[in-house]
Amino acid sequence: MPKLLDSCFIIEGIRSIEEAINDNVQIVNIYYTEDFLRTTTGKSLLDKIQHKKIKALQISNRRFRHFADTQTPQGIIAMAKKISFTEPEFFNDVKGIMVFCYKISDPGNLGTIIRICDAVGVNRIVLSKDTVNQYNPKVVRATMGSVFNVPILSGSEIIDSIARMREKKIKIIMADTTAKKNYDVVSYSTPCALFVGSEASGLPNDILKYADEIVKIPIFGKAESLNVAVATGIILYEMAKQIRNCKTNA
Repeated sequence: MPKLLDSCFIIEGIRSIEEAINDNVQIVNIYYTEDFLRTTTGKSLLDKIQHKKIKALQISNRRFRHFADTQTPQGIIAMAKKISFTEPEFFNDVKGIMVFCYKISDPGNLGTIIRICDAVGVNRIVLSKDTVNQYNPKVVRATMGSVFNVPILSGSEIIDSIARMREKKIKIIMADTTAKKNYDVVSYSTPCALFVGSEASGLPNDILKYADEIVKIPIFGKAESLNVAVATGIILYEMAKQIRNCKTNA
């Protein structure tokens, strides 16, 4: 297998590769094992790959295990082109919900957030400089294909993104456990952006001051806090519900 280029990333697993093909992700090469070829699923997927005229190469199990990231690889991986955006174009024509992830370090958390955003219908996702990259193999797997469905801008300075949102009149909502308002008593309208912070410390105080609204999720039991991905999902669904109701009643 050739060296992975900076402009490419690895997609591992049957479902993720199927999603990438269905979403017309630009796949450079696909590598599979003889064991994979012998399975019914493998034959079916390789037929689809050939129909799409994607280059596919068979490699030995030993070589495959060297490049696979999972403990129990499924026998197929793809090398695909990354999608990149410039910051000015990314903030143009935002009509729905955006999500800004600040210093999210766990790949599973980010992958789950991306998957939730896809389910809710989030328009765009912005990742801060210290957030794990969306093309990290663990992130890609955790999204279950959703990483291909939502435009994502990575490596953004949070102050720069806030400035661009202000220019575009995007309402800024920040989630913080010290907020005075619960997430479900705030009125949401589009375009709007939900900011969620790191697993360890959330959003810093010098960033919270830029919010139009700061919201929290009430805790009724003994848990100190919620996982960042879970919290993001709860707030996003409330935002989406309000926005859909407004459109229905308009």
